[in-house]
Amino acid sequence: MAVLVLNPGSTTLKAAVVLADGSVRSHQSRETWDLGQAAREILGLLDSDVTAIGCRVVHGGQYFTEPTRVTPEVIDRIRELGDLAPLHNYGAAAVLRTCAELAPSLPVVAVFDTAYHTTLPPMARTYGIPYQLAETEGLYRYGFQGTVHQANVTAVALALEKDQRPNRRIISVHLGGGCSLCAALDGRSMDTTMGVTPLEGVMMATRSGDIDPGMLFHLMRKGWTPERVEKMLNQESGLRGVSGVSDDPRALFAAADTGNARAALAIDLYCYRIAKSIAAYTVPLGGVDGIAFSGGIGQHSGRIRQQVCDQLTHLGVGLDHQINGATDNPITPTGLHRSESSVGVYAVPANEEVIIAKITDGLLHTGSQ
Repeated sequence: MAVLVLNPGSTTLKAAVVLADGSVRSHQSRETWDLGQAAREILGLLDSDVTAIGCRVVHGGQYFTEPTRVTPEVIDRIRELGDLAPLHNYGAAAVLRTCAELAPSLPVVAVFDTAYHTTLPPMARTYGIPYQLAETEGLYRYGFQGTVHQANVTAVALALEKDQRPNRRIISVHLGGGCSLCAALDGRSMDTTMGVTPLEGVMMATRSGDIDPGMLFHLMRKGWTPERVEKMLNQESGLRGVSGVSDDPRALFAAADTGNARAALAIDLYCYRIAKSIAAYTVPLGGVDGIAFSGGIGQHSGRIRQQVCDQLTHLGVGLDHQINGATDNPITPTGLHRSESSVGVYAVPANEEVIIAKITDGLLHTGSQ
């Protein structure tokens, strides 16, 4: 097996070739708004031994609840779902069309972020809006970043078992440009912070996360268009919007350390929202056995992890500050907790591309994951 894994973001296309043993032979990344052209460049360098392509797609809506072999009709449906994930689905559709054009002989599998969350119980996926409206418009909590949450839950369950700790109740905290949490019981997603779109939930790099919907009516009465509101909430809010400095926590800590109050507020708000969500997820799980931190921020920023975990001591979370501070690029799931902590805390390296490759190969050869 040699699978080309494509991961289209809002303005980036990441690519990796994953071999049968799970090793990654090459990484590539293109920063551009034109993801179709980025895919064209990557496919132009395609190795001859690649036998399949696996592509991450953010939103599967109600149509795609499992990995799916890509056809022209599937691409059209992914694009139709673009209104629910405008920063991602349109780009993914462009990438998939380029694959069909330049590599028509290779099978392509779409792996959907929303698929892992199809196990959400009705009380977690239903909004308090008219039921018929939700049914007609498909307005349910779909959740996102499911592939990485699934990988985190699997990795931390194994790490907890190895450490001879309970491992049924795990909260996955993925912190990158987009941020979300997932509460998993026995490996199944029971709740997650993102909703109909990837905008709901905790505060993110440039996205607002949860807000009072009433403020949007106020802005619209002031003449704001839906497009202007959408841009503000998706691209001008979060760490960047609150701080007025940056969406990078490293820059914000540097500014806060020199007295920038807004930078400090942005970090405090970010960590508070995350800690509050972790505490809330002890309700569907009946407690928590392990917490997984992943993503560009969760995996690398000890200061963010510490500021979050220090607000959770009442839950039995005991972070080892020395180990945590020395862990900024873990190769395997790394325990950050003190021995007496009743909750295991781990920094988990991102291995989303390996999971996507495994899913792709499994679907093509056995018809299942």
